[in-house]
Parts: sequence; C-alpha cells; structure tokens
Amino acid sequence: MFVFVALKLYNDVEKAMKLKNYIYRSAERIYINRKLANLDYRDSSEPYLSAIFDEIEDNPVYPYKSRKYIKDWPTRYHLDHQRLNLIEAFKDIINNGSVIELGAGTGILTGLLAYYNQFVDAIEGNIDRSIVIRKRLKFVDNVRVFVDDIYKADLPEEKYDFAIITGVLEYIPYYHSDFTSTSIKNTITTFLKNLSKTLKEKGILFLAIENKFGAKYFSGCSEDHNEKFFSGIMGYPFKSPITFSKPELASFLQDSGFSNIQFYHCFPDYKLPKLLIRECKDFYDVAPSELWRGYFEDYTGDRRYLFSEALFIENLINSQMLFEMSNSFVILASKSNDVNLQTDWIIKKFFNSFPNNTKNHHSVEILKEQGEVGKGQYYVKREPLKIANATWEFSGEEYAYRLTDKSDFIKGESLYIKLVKALWAQDFNESIHILNLIKTNLLERFPTNQYDEENYQLSNYPVDYTAWNLIENGKGELAFIDTKWVTKKRLPIDFIIFRTLLYTLYEESPALNKSRHTIKDWIIDLMKQIFPNYDYDRFMYNLALETDFIAFATGENKANIADMRNKIFFSAPYPKRLEDKLIKIQSELEQERQNKSDLQVKIDSLNQELEQERQNKVDLQAKIDSLNQELEQERQNKADLQVKIDSLNQELEQERQNKTDLQAKIDELTKEIAKIYSSKSWMLTKPLRWARQKLRKVR
Repeated sequence: MFVFVALKLYNDVEKAMKLKNYIYRSAERIYINRKLANLDYRDSSEPYLSAIFDEIEDNPVYPYKSRKYIKDWPTRYHLDHQRLNLIEAFKDIINNGSVIELGAGTGILTGLLAYYNQFVDAIEGNIDRSIVIRKRLKFVDNVRVFVDDIYKADLPEEKYDFAIITGVLEYIPYYHSDFTSTSIKNTITTFLKNLSKTLKEKGILFLAIENKFGAKYFSGCSEDHNEKFFSGIMGYPFKSPITFSKPELASFLQDSGFSNIQFYHCFPDYKLPKLLIRECKDFYDVAPSELWRGYFEDYTGDRRYLFSEALFIENLINSQMLFEMSNSFVILASKSNDVNLQTDWIIKKFFNSFPNNTKNHHSVEILKEQGEVGKGQYYVKREPLKIANATWEFSGEEYAYRLTDKSDFIKGESLYIKLVKALWAQDFNESIHILNLIKTNLLERFPTNQYDEENYQLSNYPVDYTAWNLIENGKGELAFIDTKWVTKKRLPIDFIIFRTLLYTLYEESPALNKSRHTIKDWIIDLMKQIFPNYDYDRFMYNLALETDFIAFATGENKANIADMRNKIFFSAPYPKRLEDKLIKIQSELEQERQNKSDLQVKIDSLNQELEQERQNKVDLQAKIDSLNQELEQERQNKADLQVKIDSLNQELEQERQNKTDLQAKIDELTKEIAKIYSSKSWMLTKPLRWARQKLRKVR
C-alpha cells in the first residue's frame, strides 16, 4: 500500500514538474511553453475562424453547421465536416484511451478524438491556432491545449495510448533539417523515436500523410504543398514541405522502433477522405470495380486533365499497384506486435458530402465473413453515421430513403466503367448498347403498360438504377447494388437513362470532351439513339425531375440547384483546367467585389459623416454670420446712440454756452441796474416814483 501511494505521489510530482514548463493563460484556457517562441505557421484564416467561434456554437463531434462559413481552401480545411471521416473510420481502434494530438491545427479533429477517448492533449505551435481550438471546443472539458514546438515539446503526460499526427510529418524536415537526404532521414527518425517514448508499450501511432507518388500527381494535380506539377515525383528539386513513398515511410517507422505497421490508403486523400482501404491480400481478391468516379480535386493549384482517373484507378487495381500509388496513407504503428492494427473492414466509403441533410449520412463497408456460416465470403455492410444523428430511413412526398443493413458482395465489372471505356474509345455503338442494356433490364424488372403524354413508359423505376449501381457478372446479367433511394411516383423510363448520361458525361467531360459541345447537346444526341423523339423540351423535363430528387436527397434549395446545373449543362465547357482557373479567378473577383462593396459602404458612411460635418459647419457659419449681423447691428445702434449722445452733448454744450452768455448779460444788466440804483439821478427821482405808485393805487 505504501509503495502504491509513494508511486502515485511520485507520478503526481512528475506531472506537476512537467506542467511547470508551461504558463497557463486562464483567459484563453491554453498552456504555453515558457521557452517557446511562437511558431509562425499559419494560413491567414485564423482571425476569421476566431471571430466565427466567438459567435457560434457548433457540435464539436460533427460540426457540419460550420461548413457554411467556408470561403476558400484554408477555411474548408478547418471547417469541412468530411475531415472527420478520418477519425470515424478508425473509431474501433482509436478509442477509450489517452491521446496526444501533435499539430492539432484549429481543432477540427480534436473534438471527435475527445468524444471517443478519455482525454486529449492537443499540441499546436501557433498561439492564434491554439486559441481557435479552445474557442471551438469551449464546452469540451477533456481537452487540454498546449502551445509548443512538436519537434521538441515537453509533453504534459509521461505515456499516452495514442499519438495522432495528421498532415504534420511533411513539415518536420522543412523546419528542422538542412534538406539533404541524410538530414531528412535523421530528422524524421529522431522525431519518431522521441515520439515512441511517449507511447505506452502497446500504444498506437496514427500517422496521415500524402504519397509523393500518388495517382493524382500523375493525372494532372499540382503537389499539395507547393502547387508545382510533378515536384514530388521528381524528388522535390527545391526546398518545400515533402512527402514520402510507402517504402520510405515503412523504413522510417522500423528504424524508429515501430515493428508492427499497418498501411491504409485514402481517396481522394486523408484531408477529405471519402474512401479508405486496408492494405491486405483480400482487397485484390475483392478487386471492386468502379472504386472511383470523376477527377481528384486540386485544392490550391491549376490542375490539368490528362486522362480518365476512373479508368486509371481501375487499371491500378487490376494490376495490383494501387497501394504504391494511393493518394494518401494512414499508417497505424506500434512497438508491440501483440496490438491489433487491422480494422474489420477491407474497404470503407463515406456518403456525407451535403451538410443540409445529415439524415442520409452513412458509411458502406466491404468485409470478410468470419463466422462459421459463409466463412471467407465477402459482404457489404451499411450503417447510418451515429455522430451525424443519421437514420435508416426517412420519407418525402415523392421519394423515400431506406438504407439496408447487409447484402452480398457482387463481383464483376461496373457498367459505369464499361460506358466510360466506350466513350473514351469513341465507340458510339457500344455506348448505345450499354444504355439500351439498362433500358431493357428496367422494362424486364419493372414491366408496365402505362405511358406519359409523350409516350414514354412509366413505372416505379428505382431512381438510382444507373450505370454506377449496376454490376455485370460476365454472363450478361446485371446486379443492382444500391437500392436506398425509392420513388413513390411513377417515373418515365428516359429519366433513368438520362441520369446515367448526366453524371457520366459531367464527370468525364473535363478530359474527354474535346469538341466543346455542351453537355446538354451531348446528352440529347445520345438519347435520340434510344428515344427518337427526345428533344430539348424533354431534356428540360428530365432536368426538372432530377432537380426535385437532388433537392430531396441533399436538402439543398431547388433554385440553387437549378442555377448551378444550368451553368454546367448549358455552357460549352472550357478545358477543365481553364474552367478551374476561371472559377478561382471568379472567386477572387467575387472576393474583391465584396471587399470593394465593404469599402464602398465604409466610404459612403464616411461621406455621410463628412457631409454631416459640412452641414454642421454650414449651420455653424450661419449662426456665426447671424451673430456677426447682430453684433454689427449692435455696433450700428451703439454708433447711432453715440451720434445722438454727441448731438445731445453739443446741444447741452450750446445750452451751457447760452446759459453762460445769458448769465453774462444778466450780470452785465445787474451791474447796470446796480449802477443805476446807485446813481444820483435815481436817488433824485425816488420821490417821483413813490408818488406814481400811489396815484396808481388810487385809480
């Protein structure tokens, strides 16, 4: 008991000592290595993502709602829910343990790892990205986020059950080697050896990386990390993040102490995986036909369209070379040979592209029967994606979705591959033969005597009875392998054939269509060979039916679907590489227009403010002018008053002068009177004056 307590105390002290290497920033809830200089590995989307996760809360396990904020490849890489397929495919192996995620980016995978495991320590070298992880997983408590250099990190735990490295290994030599072949190998093995020490004895390394000899790099895609054509195939003649071949990766792992290694192969790649294959002999026994349709996407470059990738992949499988030329690898590795690194499935495919209707998100697996009954036989297993809350079935007014659990695996050649071969061979007769074969089978399996107003036979035809869902077993018999979409109404037979042509021609046209016909005209020309009265109006009717079905299946708006399809099917196609470039330019132009619009709004706002300021200035000047007028009037009034005062002062002065003059006269007269009074004559006449006064009184 004492030993146990002492050991636990020692472990706790060790953990505390390790965490002392980090500063905890409580505001952002992240740990930062004290010695770390922030790594400047960003793609410019971080501020945008940070603002998004300030405002919204998405499901951290299956964040399909965030997809609407995608505006370019960097934001798609951080927000597309299809990236989670990478973890979901291995949920039966990577579960119920402790996880170290090295190079966690902005946390798109972290939430699902936390959902399936006890806890996750996410290590990211850039502070801005680490903050986005924490904002994204604001309510996920079993995740710790550390800012550290993954090449020399002071890992917070002594040992982990799982180490996850996705899209990281290719950058290790770029940042930590002198880029010679010896230096690259030493750098990679040093990193992997140090990483192996952090795993428990039966721990598992989960490594995802592109294949430098990936099929897409031969067929016209630019290298993912430098946007140069054929640079990986040529051994990276200039410095760049670098990927490796299958033998190189196996050698690195073996030299680093990983003796138990299992390869898996991803298409289109590990970043947005839709198809995963376990490397094993059983795969080539199964040899599934039509494993891939269409063309691989070039996320950032200006890709070329050189040949049919569907036929290329088919040929690689038949030649048993697919494993060497898969686009990406997922590698599970362990130091222990007792650890099972194999999934039950041989092939796993995800159907979850459209985020607006997650009810039909599901996976399809091909497995080998292990029980006594049918042992060794291959079968197909379908399952709704639980993390998407998908269902086995749902229904609308005209269509229904019913997913079946299990069915036999049918071996043979896909009718889609046969049709693509005929189109590339310009074998018009064979193309028509294949389309007529579908028509004949429809009439045999779903007979009817009903016709629409244009005399096209009607029946409850399966809406997806198309070339890609039909396998020919070599005896001329067709097996219908995907029955999940059900119609509730009678459909015209030409609509089913139309669907095969619509998608086959669209998917192959970038490299195949050299005549620059519109897809519409191409379809009409071929349909006329099967239905002589087929014309433009019938094409539009079929297109409307397809729009209704796709709207039900995907949850997309009908108007948006119709607009998109009109642009595709009614325009003469550019060579696809130019179309991609045009789309990219249009996207950039649209962004510039938006920036210009935003700038114009700011300018308009500033102009309004300026106009308001000008108006305020005019109003103020008017007030000043009014006050000046009042002041001038007051000054004039004061001047007038002064004139009056001066006039009154003059009058007063005149009056004073007059008074003075009058006083002078008075004084003069007074003197004269006084002189008279004092004169002798006045004195002599005094009696006479007295007598006169008396006489006056008598009268």
